[in-house]
Amino acid sequence: MNLVHESIHRINKTDVLTLEHRLSTVMRPDTNAPSGCCRVFCLYFERDKDFSFYESTGAYKRDEYRIVYYNNNPNRLILSRKSEMNGLSGIVTCEVTREFVQIILNNRFGEVISDPMGRTGEEMDPLLQEFYWEVVGKGLRPRVLVDYDSKIFVNTKGNTQITINYNPRSSVNLNAFLDPYHATVPIRDDKVIVHVKWNSFLPDVIRSAVTMSGSFSGNYSYNL
Repeated sequence: MNLVHESIHRINKTDVLTLEHRLSTVMRPDTNAPSGCCRVFCLYFERDKDFSFYESTGAYKRDEYRIVYYNNNPNRLILSRKSEMNGLSGIVTCEVTREFVQIILNNRFGEVISDPMGRTGEEMDPLLQEFYWEVVGKGLRPRVLVDYDSKIFVNTKGNTQITINYNPRSSVNLNAFLDPYHATVPIRDDKVIVHVKWNSFLPDVIRSAVTMSGSFSGNYSYNL
């Protein structure tokens, strides 16, 4: 897992167009997102009784598990673990199947050890093995659905990536996860979440572009 620097900011919705205009002059839209924007559907996991998207595992270290798909297409599902520590973050992923997700949604957690892609032995994805032990050993469970719009800007200088997440909606009806048209409700928050990631350095011109009046930085989760 490659670790990168990451800062998270909240800005007002009224500042989004200004931010996008600034970024478009020094960065380019991610070519993997049609029209530079995609809809993200997430099933978040948590093992604490008190709901939080982030699991504290020690000082300045947190792990977040989720299953995600994009643009109303639940036929390509990705299991990911995001780890954060001391201002650095990294993500590892592996592909899973609808059948695997349905096992989880049906509370058949003892079957999670079965590799959804048919791999066995040393071929089995390490992330899937970790996920299994989190589920059976530490009580990791799906907690909430969230979907939101996401725009990504990239720049090769410092290997910089900026993600703007907005229009979040949520549901506690976990069985609806594989239906991209399921009913959700807007999350009551007038802020937009901006993730800034870079490797060796953050170019000053990009740092200046993401500095918005009234914004503040820090970790953020969608509270229900």
